[in-house]
Amino acid sequence: MFVLFRKIKRAYQILTSDLSFAEMEHLFRTDVPGIFEFYTQEMRKYPQSRRGLRRMLSFIKNLFIAFILKLRPARRVVYFFALYFFISGIWTRNFFHCFIGFAIVNILLAAELADKITAKDELDVARRIQTRLLPEKAPLNAFYDIVFFTEPAREVGGDFCDFIEGKPVNDKLKVLIADISGKGMEAALYMVQVHTIMTSLKTETGIKQYLVDLNDKLAPVLPPQVFMTSSIIELINNNEINLCRAGHLPVLHYSAVNHTCTQLVPRGLGIGLTPNSLFANNLEALNLKTVKGDIIVLYTDGLIEAMNQYKKEFGEERLEKIVCANADLDAADIQNMILKGIAGFRGAAVPHDDMTLIVMKHK
Repeated sequence: MFVLFRKIKRAYQILTSDLSFAEMEHLFRTDVPGIFEFYTQEMRKYPQSRRGLRRMLSFIKNLFIAFILKLRPARRVVYFFALYFFISGIWTRNFFHCFIGFAIVNILLAAELADKITAKDELDVARRIQTRLLPEKAPLNAFYDIVFFTEPAREVGGDFCDFIEGKPVNDKLKVLIADISGKGMEAALYMVQVHTIMTSLKTETGIKQYLVDLNDKLAPVLPPQVFMTSSIIELINNNEINLCRAGHLPVLHYSAVNHTCTQLVPRGLGIGLTPNSLFANNLEALNLKTVKGDIIVLYTDGLIEAMNQYKKEFGEERLEKIVCANADLDAADIQNMILKGIAGFRGAAVPHDDMTLIVMKHK
């Protein structure tokens, strides 16, 4: 009896090793909804005219098919053999058949787990490489307090930001934010190409010419279905900035004089979409005078399109309200309030897109 108790205790210790309440909460509030959404996106749509039991059975069938099709063909066949043994064992009360089915399912689970661990290790390497391409922190600037935050929706992402310092330091600092279309590994690989091309560009050119040169070198590299949007700001002196926008989201400007937020939307097409002459002709440079207390916010669509469990987006209006309500704080605290607002709004919902945020406040 004592030996049995020790074995049960040992099994319990193995099962609960490193287990925490936070991990269990994450499983049921984040992982399970994420898995459900993953398969429902792939499943065949069932007729909306069906109601009640027929609708539920159709949903379960299509969800099961979506799950099966995610398995490799060979594993799919083996899985059906496991189902056959298990169901026949239950039907005939042959528990040996049930055991065979159970064993086969566990072998498949072990194979899938091995694939996942291998892929995760590779993604961890990719994430470390991509992290090294991003600046560790925003540079110190004599005129602006600058902070930034970036978070991929998956292990790696297609968002990018950079700070290109002039010579001497603090002379015409360029602040750039960019977003490659798509998500995950594909977008991350294209972003590595973008970073490589950017290192070859002349830093002393104006922001309009900088984007024109970037489009010229990047357009031949990107496939037809892939493009990049970007906004770039150049800090000229203590009260003046230039802004260019290549198809990116508007830049948010908080005026300390008027206590209002304005969306700055100069003309511009996405990078990689058009020949360089058309791109250059449609690119507008905007000059803006700023005063102490003014705030500039650059962001990618993952921020304003962050969704809660009811599929409602965070939106630009909420962002503007947070900036206006916290305009007396420094840039780091304003950024924290924005991120706190998004986290509270999103709740347990899974992130759908990469999110990058840059906050600049005139000193």
